[in-house]
Amino acid sequence: MTETIEVRLPSPTHALRRLTFYESGSTTEINTYADPECRVPNTIPVIADKDGEFPHIYLAAGKYSVRLQEPWGENLWMVEICGEKGAE
Repeated sequence: MTETIEVRLPSPTHALRRLTFYESGSTTEINTYADPECRVPNTIPVIADKDGEFPHIYLAAGKYSVRLQEPWGENLWMVEICGEKGAE
């Protein structure tokens, strides 16, 4: 079984903001999942609800780029993350 990590974000944010995950250093979007077994895919992008809360986000341990956007497409930030099991 592939090792997975849970992405934890400061909450809440603003309603309908969007998170998109990419292979590190590329523009290739990747799937995230709503469960630790990676069986239930999230939407691409992952969208915050009306209260600004994102659903659970799980993905395989590894390096990724993450972009946060406003609902109308304005980029707020893009960061590189290195997800390892047990990392805070």
